[in-house]
Amino acid sequence: MKSDEVFFPRDWLASEKKEENKQADIKRQLVIALEEFQQKLKANPRCQSITVEYTKFLLDECKQEELRKGIFESVMTSLTETVKETPYESIVRRISQLAWNLLYQ
Repeated sequence: MKSDEVFFPRDWLASEKKEENKQADIKRQLVIALEEFQQKLKANPRCQSITVEYTKFLLDECKQEELRKGIFESVMTSLTETVKETPYESIVRRISQLAWNLLYQ
């Protein structure tokens, strides 16, 4: 190798940084969506307490440095099942999409 040749591409770290930024952005969107959903639940005295608990857990978990993916996925699945055929189904579907993007991208 000549002295002016580059062993690694000049932007090889930049693509990794972009991926980290993308993940952080998805996580921020997920936190916002969960907080908004939590507010809707608090405003409805008839909502199931388990829905509130699942939402609180997911929100707390998102605020941790590192997600416990298996537990997060299980609770997300349970929340999705809990709100089936309720007015909250479309909101949780959006939250679920963000969660899966965060977990598996």
